[in-house]
Amino acid sequence: MDIDQGNTSPRYAVESDDSDDEGSLVTTTPAVSISYGGSPGTRRVTVVLGPVGAEWLRAVSAVGAPKGSVSIGQIYEPSRLHALVSITHRLPPLVSHEVSQRLLSTFPTDMRILDTYSVPSYISSSPLSIPNSPVMFLRTAPRSDKSNTLKPSGTSSSLTSLIPFAPPNLIQSLPASLLSAIQARPSAYSGVLILVPSRHIPPPPPRIVPQPYLSSANEFWSDLVLNTANEALQDEDGVSSSSSLPGVGEISWDLTQRCHLQGGQGSVSGSASSQRGDVGDGGMYL
Repeated sequence: MDIDQGNTSPRYAVESDDSDDEGSLVTTTPAVSISYGGSPGTRRVTVVLGPVGAEWLRAVSAVGAPKGSVSIGQIYEPSRLHALVSITHRLPPLVSHEVSQRLLSTFPTDMRILDTYSVPSYISSSPLSIPNSPVMFLRTAPRSDKSNTLKPSGTSSSLTSLIPFAPPNLIQSLPASLLSAIQARPSAYSGVLILVPSRHIPPPPPRIVPQPYLSSANEFWSDLVLNTANEALQDEDGVSSSSSLPGVGEISWDLTQRCHLQGGQGSVSGSASSQRGDVGDGGMYL
């Protein structure tokens, strides 16, 4: 083919750039489904994420078989009117928003969340050391117009022994979506995020479909850290008075009685190389 050199388009006009691919990257958000066959009128829900969530769940006594499922996890009911949601996949931002809305619609109640923060990337005036990094927390603001329905913070609260997760550090993904949604809703329900230290910097969130969490083989949490996180998760400080009902209280939890959960969510296995999902587009959506 002869090409008229005098009428050729400039190079920038014919070469592909990122904008050319924008249309191909826009996809429908994967459908999120939640099924729950537990007790009606759940008064408290705990959401645990990834390897630390699986490790914490292993110490829950008589967690039993799943009472329901999320597209990216399982739902258990270890005590009356208390649901546990185990999230086993890292979520893209749009999916995080959808999951948070579905969870809050299914469980319109107080929520406790367990996740990790990255010690190497945490910004503070005094650098943190990995072996002695603290458990941190972040909570929704008290409702000034409905403060009479909330228990006031007291010195007996387990949260007072934790360090607040401070700016300019940010939380991302599902915990951020959940706390933001709880804070924005006109209700007296509270949300508390407990953050356990991690020695790793997490990969970027997947772009389109959820990805399984990476292996926890190189991660370790001492009994002290897990006990501290558990006490904070089960703390009643800031819980609405409607949650203070018989049978809703503490979950039976014992590190010496670790077990494997029915449903296959008791541990996160597999090599890091086989589960790497940094690109975020090649995993299977379960």
